[in-house]
Amino acid sequence: MSTPEARLTITVPAQAEDLLCALMYEVGETAFQIVDSTTLDKCPEGTARFLVEKPREEAVALLATLENAWNEMDALAEISFHEAVMLEEIPHTDWALTWRKGLEPVVIPPFVIAAHWMEIEPSPQSVILRIDPGMAFGTGLHATTQMAARELIAMSSGGSIPNGLLDLGSGSGILAMIASHLFGCPVHGVEIDSDALEASRDIIRANGFEGKIELFSSIPRGTHYHTIVANINGPALIALRPTIMEHLEPGGRLILTGILSHQAQEIQKTYGLPMEKTVSADEWILFSFQNQ
Repeated sequence: MSTPEARLTITVPAQAEDLLCALMYEVGETAFQIVDSTTLDKCPEGTARFLVEKPREEAVALLATLENAWNEMDALAEISFHEAVMLEEIPHTDWALTWRKGLEPVVIPPFVIAAHWMEIEPSPQSVILRIDPGMAFGTGLHATTQMAARELIAMSSGGSIPNGLLDLGSGSGILAMIASHLFGCPVHGVEIDSDALEASRDIIRANGFEGKIELFSSIPRGTHYHTIVANINGPALIALRPTIMEHLEPGGRLILTGILSHQAQEIQKTYGLPMEKTVSADEWILFSFQNQ
């Protein structure tokens, strides 16, 4: 994984957050952080901030690509690209050390998600999942990851055992590993970010799931799944609706999260499926649908 050398910061009015998120996906950029009123780090009221860290040459190239796409999007015409965007150098940082600060094990019984250097005292019933500071996404700390994990655990407790499961936007592979342990069924993980995909292969191997979980950069053609879990974001879930439904078996379960509360109604309308369950944590929503 390349060491970031430059940071691209894009600040827009809060009402343009979904538009910019869609634009980022349109240009193929998925590894970004959003800071707004719902996140631990805050930005000025009424605004949303997107942060992308990359090697300098890649950041400059992304800047040019974004400007072209921005100028072609009518909905962003009233926002000045050059006033919204800032490119700055990043001082050299020990990223692994920075990542460790303040990190604690995440407990989602029976699972304990912990970095490889952490000393923990699990109960005999605990299932330990070890992650590594080199990975791109998915420490288990985010509310959406925890909601999705708890929904999978609830499925297992209720006796619902899928014959195949897709983790779409699998990141570090945490949800895929949880699903594999709970259900013992074939599990596919799909992650379009190459760094996250590479890191998750190492994590899955280190946790003993090699041969039980297969990872891909796109959904394999001709596959169908009893259960699909997608922890992405609202605009991407809307855009991916045709693809997701193509691969979801009739009568299958669809778990969607990464949804902010103001996006919930549009997600429900877009999918139009019978609702099994709605879960919320702060501003985040999880939907569990039953395919018809």
